Parts: sequence; structure tokens; C-alpha cells
Amino acid sequence: MVKSGGMLVKLGAVLLLWPASTFAQVVEGTVLNSVTGSPITGVKVELYWSGDPAYSSTTDEDGHFLFDHVEDGVYNAVYTSQGYEWDDIFRDPDVNRQIRVAAGTPVKVVAHMMPLGRLSGRVVDSRGQPVSKAEVEVIGPGMQMVFSPDNEGKFGAKRALFPGDYALSVSPMPGLKPPAPDPDTGARRAWAHTWYPGVTSAEAAAKIPILAGGEVTDVELKLVAVPAHALRGTLLNADGKPAPKVEITLAQDMGGVMKAESGADGAFEFPAVGDGAWCLLAELMKGSTRLLGCQCLELAGRDREGVKFQLDAPFTVHGKALVEPPRGQPAARARLVALRRANTPRNLGLPRIMPPPGYPDEDGDFTVGQIYSDRYTIDALPPAGYYLDAIRFGETELTGPEVDLTPGAPALTPVFRSDGGSVRGTVENCGSGGVVLVARDPSQRWLARNGLTARCSTGPTGSGRYEITAVRPGEYYALALHNDASSLFFIPHWDENLVGQAGSVTVRAGEVSSLDLRAAFQGTH
Repeated sequence: MVKSGGMLVKLGAVLLLWPASTFAQVVEGTVLNSVTGSPITGVKVELYWSGDPAYSSTTDEDGHFLFDHVEDGVYNAVYTSQGYEWDDIFRDPDVNRQIRVAAGTPVKVVAHMMPLGRLSGRVVDSRGQPVSKAEVEVIGPGMQMVFSPDNEGKFGAKRALFPGDYALSVSPMPGLKPPAPDPDTGARRAWAHTWYPGVTSAEAAAKIPILAGGEVTDVELKLVAVPAHALRGTLLNADGKPAPKVEITLAQDMGGVMKAESGADGAFEFPAVGDGAWCLLAELMKGSTRLLGCQCLELAGRDREGVKFQLDAPFTVHGKALVEPPRGQPAARARLVALRRANTPRNLGLPRIMPPPGYPDEDGDFTVGQIYSDRYTIDALPPAGYYLDAIRFGETELTGPEVDLTPGAPALTPVFRSDGGSVRGTVENCGSGGVVLVARDPSQRWLARNGLTARCSTGPTGSGRYEITAVRPGEYYALALHNDASSLFFIPHWDENLVGQAGSVTVRAGEVSSLDLRAAFQGTH
């Protein structure tokens, strides 16, 4: 990159933008471990200008970096190191990010990086033998990863993990040898989607705590065998006639996946399926049109016969985003409206679950194509400074985010308003945490499913300020989390057991409400 009047010079590990004029502005600093306070060696430090890296260096054994010839300007600093995350960005996005360089004025920076954690273990069957034909899923603060064990059943997170509490589960994959029949009854059994430490429901799962810089090893995930039953049915074309030789997938949400093919009469069979909620999916290309069939059902204690599901053609849903601006001002443009199948397992692939979103034009009109008859969840993202007030389906105002869509469905009308209130205040003992607002009325929470959150702007005392704007008027809980708030901001959640830890606030249209809080606990709950 070359700025006007300058030339690009590379000296060793430092990339310098050297202007034609003489200058000696110095930018130097130290990068420290936010937990231990010790310096971090080998951190890549970059100063960005106009979206491009203008200067680059690496910290030495004392965590020190130096740029000794920096042109005047405002730069964004970026710190990168394997196994660390830039901690100051969790405290305040502007802290140590923006660096102002002026002639003859040295700049000194102290940046902090948070050490990340590691998780590894082994997948085994009921006899303790290693399992490689499986998928391990790790879900925790701000992330979700799926990866496969090696031939010895060993797994390890492919990237470092933020501090927090993690759920761990394993799903059997096609080709895995089924478990032996029940030793007492001889009944067939199947491998179940299993959660740590060896349960078949997410509600009964135990969380694994990962500390900053910590490592949890030798976790054993043992697949659970459950009673199995047959599932038989027929796949039909859109005209109601049998659909032969079409691959059919049977899947659970982040659980097992099985394959079968329909016969000449459209019949199919899955001979050994565990109890629980499953979804059948089949697809077939007819010219340039993708036909898709999907049906969800429950297996409970017996074989399931006579299931019929049909391949259908896609259709389009129309809508209009209504954006109500402040008086005398033009309306902002709505961001997008996305539809996602409400019941379809995520492991069937994103294109089958979420069609391309609709982007409202200047008049608010939008369309969402590639829709198949099913139940969908609506995500309507408001413009900056607005909140989602309602969604209408035809003439009916929805009371939740889900709607059944079929060909000829009425228009969707999300309504965005700009008269929201604000909540601001201080948080004692905030650390790198923040605040989340949750509507006291559970029936209203779906309107802000992506969360109403803010990080603390933390000062040297550990306390800081926060502000949440464009809040739908109403009654809210306000909860402050200390330190690990990554789950708060990536995956907002609520547990009624947290009411005792939360404050309460009334948000009024166009007004600012003040509420000071204390972060009373640490980590995810």
C-alpha cells in the first residue's frame, strides 16, 4: 500500500509506510496475558489505515513491540496470537483499537490478551471400544463446533475455546456397527445421540467448565444404546404417485443420520431407529427445479408403519417491511427478513433449513424464495436505532416467531419503530462482562430474540458504564454478568432462576431509564 507522498519500505519483521518527509513518530507498547499479567511473545501487532495493514510487527520475549517511523494519522490496532484472544475488545471495542499518531508525540500502548482453553477426550461404545464413525459437537460461549474422532476415538477441539461452560455430545454416523441386542430380551438396540456424561437428553447433560488458559483432557464420551424400532413408509411425487430410487435421509437434530433408498413402489425402510423425534428428508432434481420432501415424526416404544411424505416444488413468500421513522425524518431501510425451518434438524444442511433471506427495497417490499411447505421461524432484523414491534401474517398479528407456510400464503409484514427507550447505568465489578435486558413478559421475548445487550466500558476500578438503546417500551429484567460474557453477547439466553440476580427497569418510549447494577457472579449459567 502507498499513501500519497510516501513509499512502502519493508525492514525485517516490520512493514513501514515511509513518507517522503522526515518524521520520527514512535508507537510502542506491551502485550500482556490478562490472567497472569505476564508478557506474551510472538504476538502479531498490526496498525490498519483505510482498511489495509500499514505497519506490522511481532512482540519480543518481553511482549514489547515498536514502530519507530509512523506517519501522522489515526490507525486501528489489531493483535493476533495463537491460543489467545484480544481481551480488551471484550472490555470496550474502542480500547487500544484506535491509535492517534501526531508529529513528535510518542504513543505508548498496553494491550491485554486472554488465554483460551482446550478440551479433548475420547469416544467409546458401551464396551469401552473406540468409536471413530461419529461426530462430536461442542457448544459453549459464542461458538459451536462439530468434528470427528480419529481411528482411536480421540477428539480435541480444533481451535482454542473461550472461558465458560461447555456442553459436549456425540452423534453416531452411518456405517457405525449397531450395538448388540439387549442381553436380557434380545430386542434390537440403536446408538443414541449422547450427551456428556452419558445421557440422552440435553436437559440432563452436565456442563464442562473451561478456564482461561486451562485445559480439560481425557473426557470420556460413551455412546448410549437404546431400544430400536423399524420405520417404514412411502415416498410420493408431487402428483401423488410413488417416487422410486430416491435417497432418503432420516436425522435427529444434531443427532444420528441414516440413509435409505426408495424402492420401485416408493417404499422405504429404516430397520433400527431409536425412540425420539426424527425428520425424513428427500430431494430430487427435475430439470432446474429442486423438489424437496420433509416430514418430522416421533418414535416411541414401537415400530412405525405407513408413513407417507411427498416431494414438493418450491414457492415464494412476499412481504413488506413497515419502518416508522421519527417525525419529519425519512424512514431507514430494513436490513433483512430470514426464514428458517422450525423443526428440521440442523445437520441436514443449511440450504435445506434456511432459504436465502429477503432484502427489503426502498419501499420495504421483499420476497423470500425456495420455500417449501413447512413451519418456519421468522428473523426480522431492524435498522440501526429501531426495534421490532410486531409481525403480521396477512391480517393476523403473530404472537410468536413461528408460522406455517404453504403455497399462496399471505404476506409477512414486520413492523419496526423508532420510538424506543434507552437503559444506561454503571456495573460494579463488571470486569470484561456486560448487561442483558430480558422482557419480564415471556410472550414478548421473541421480538428481541437476538438479544438486547451491551458490554461494560470498564475503568481501572473494575466498574464501568453501559448503555442499551432502541429498546421496545415495556418491563424488563436487567442482568449483569462478570468477566466471561461471550455467551451473553453471542448466544443470549435466559433462565428464570436468574431473576434473583437481576434488576428491574421500566422502558418508556423516547426516554432514558437509569439502572445501576452489580455483577454478582462469573461464568455462564
